[in-house]
Amino acid sequence: MYFHANIENQLKEIFSNITLTNNTCNKLSDLQDFIDGHIYKALLTSEDGDVFKNNQAFTFILNTDGISLCTKSNLTLWPFYLAINEIPKEDRFFN
Repeated sequence: MYFHANIENQLKEIFSNITLTNNTCNKLSDLQDFIDGHIYKALLTSEDGDVFKNNQAFTFILNTDGISLCTKSNLTLWPFYLAINEIPKEDRFFN
């Protein structure tokens, strides 16, 4: 059995309540978040970088891990956790 979740409405609600950020530090030595890294900065200055600067695209971290529901069952649970990188750090992992 599979459970499918449509995240479109969840994303719309998140984006209606949160302002995306694409601010970066000036120095590479000031790494405090993913947006301070040289790979993300290269993405912003790439040919497609304007879609990120204009909040028309976003990047995310996807985590998952499986667990058996009990030792006598073949049922497993695989939750997915998606964190949008452009949401300010203080709001990104808020439940």
